[in-house]
Amino acid sequence: REAAAIRLGREGFAQRLYGGLPPVPLEAWRLDVEVVRAVAVLEGRRDPLDRDLRVCVEEDPMDWPGAARLATASLLLEDCEEGRLLLGRAELAGGRPHAALATLAEARRRGVSRRNRWRVLAAFAGACERSGADELALESLLLALREPNCGRGPRCASLVQALLVGCARSARIAAAAIDRARLAPRAIEPLCREVRRLLELRREPLPFAPCGPRLPAAFDDWARSDRPIGRLCRAMRDGDPADHREEASL
Repeated sequence: REAAAIRLGREGFAQRLYGGLPPVPLEAWRLDVEVVRAVAVLEGRRDPLDRDLRVCVEEDPMDWPGAARLATASLLLEDCEEGRLLLGRAELAGGRPHAALATLAEARRRGVSRRNRWRVLAAFAGACERSGADELALESLLLALREPNCGRGPRCASLVQALLVGCARSARIAAAAIDRARLAPRAIEPLCREVRRLLELRREPLPFAPCGPRLPAAFDDWARSDRPIGRLCRAMRDGDPADHREEASL
């Protein structure tokens, strides 16, 4: 399961934006594996690693088996909540949103602990969005925002999704959630870049015109604010200043 999480962590920014699992340090994981192997040798047992895990120990993570394959193998050893969430995220990252929807729906059916509820809801939203069900994705993200331990990624994703769907009420809820997070200034810039990349991944501009008369005015008010929501809205509207610095250097 940890190998799958490491492999999945190489799949890109959307893991963080939609609530990926906490990162697993590669070198610490490899050290743990070597300890397990050494204990097996001392006890006279055979090498406990199968071929896939031996590749993970010896090769660069981008040369490992896919995250979905590793996550599936982990579920065969231990069917647990974290494993099902990991498999759903891996299927989504691997371009199989419908498979991810089925996996995450099954996780929700079995019941999810409060600790992981927002992560499952956020991952389900990502699978809905990739499947073209934008309204359902927004609904799932808004549910994630209700969880007291919700991470900052779904807060930003819900604002982007609300603007793409054109729902002023949901956009205001997402904006309030971002402000409640009280993000430190150093945390805003990477989120701005991730929001911009999410929009670029969608390959479509923010649809201000179809959003109705209230949302553009609210968006402009947010963009003038000095609060975290203002920085994020300016990044969505104008691009992140870091992008302009990079273009100038070229």
